[in-house]
Amino acid sequence: MLVSSLEKVLVTLLLGVALSVPFTAAQEDPVLRGGASAFDFASDYGVAANEGADVGDQHSRALWGGSYHHYSGACRYNGKDKYYKRFKGSLYDYHWCEKKCSQDHQCYAFEHYYKPGGKKKKKKSGYDQHCEIWRIKPNGYKHNEYFKCKVKKSAPSGGGECDYDKKHGACRLSTHDDGYKNKHYKRYKWNYHKCANHCCENHKCKAFEHDNKKHCEIWYYKPEHDTPVGNLKCYHK
Repeated sequence: MLVSSLEKVLVTLLLGVALSVPFTAAQEDPVLRGGASAFDFASDYGVAANEGADVGDQHSRALWGGSYHHYSGACRYNGKDKYYKRFKGSLYDYHWCEKKCSQDHQCYAFEHYYKPGGKKKKKKSGYDQHCEIWRIKPNGYKHNEYFKCKVKKSAPSGGGECDYDKKHGACRLSTHDDGYKNKHYKRYKWNYHKCANHCCENHKCKAFEHDNKKHCEIWYYKPEHDTPVGNLKCYHK
């Protein structure tokens, strides 16, 4: 009986991962629902609705904070449903969610859930709709007709998937100069992916420093040296 229960759990987990589709294997889908009008999807601030689904693709027309790739499903990162802040309730409609993400430079994507029928029909979330603000860029989605995953298109001035030159040491302006906080760099408590994405999408960022935990420094001056300090690495653009 115990073995049977474990098998069911494993099957459920495997199905969840299998149903999570990476963007590179997907096609953007302008499905209309949740209060989004045909204009929202047809124009998307001047960007065609069915452009390729590779989030690393650059578009000269893309506006950072105003243009999105869109997918018919729930946002996922490596098959997982996390890395976001959720707002629940009927007040948080599609347009509120889009505006919230567009005005937040730390937002890489938003997910919107909407299922018509009001409170008479039971829904998995228990609400008519919800909005998720993602603090890391999703790399896939799980298809569901009641969800939309909208991923910001990168800024033309420096967005996209960056290739970094990794140095095995802390970033330094010179051999003995570690720079000044808030002048040469800014420090955050971000994981590696958020730190790397932020630097990639900010044309003023010349490098970032990270320890594979929560230490992140965004450098606005190009480090000319690196010094071995614990697990710190300096990643040059």
